[in-house]
Amino acid sequence: MPITAALPPPGGFMNPAPDGDQVEFYVSNDSKPGTLTVVLRSGLAINWWKGIKVFGQDSWDRGEFGLLETENRSRGPISVTLNVGVFTPGQAHLEFWKAKAFGVHTDMIHYTFDPKSFAGKTLNFSWLTD
Repeated sequence: MPITAALPPPGGFMNPAPDGDQVEFYVSNDSKPGTLTVVLRSGLAINWWKGIKVFGQDSWDRGEFGLLETENRSRGPISVTLNVGVFTPGQAHLEFWKAKAFGVHTDMIHYTFDPKSFAGKTLNFSWLTD
């Protein structure tokens, strides 16, 4: 069962998996007003599948707004841009996933965040070590 935590402040490194993964997180001011963009990249040493799911509603059939994936030579950047208004207050979160033993896609951690605080911004995630 993945843990849930608040999204850490940008400008540093995150450890979304207990086995030593390192993800750089920074924010840039290059999304359109009223939107937020989420970007995933993977480093040259990363070959196994990585994913970030963007959720914004408490609904199993409409809650997922985007899936960003990298694998092998497809290192990104992969992005999704969303209107901040589509998020249900208190429901926004990012799920970090990775391929584990036998390639099984495994849910590692959920980060909650306030979409309004990122309006007009891009959340950049670079998965650097596995």
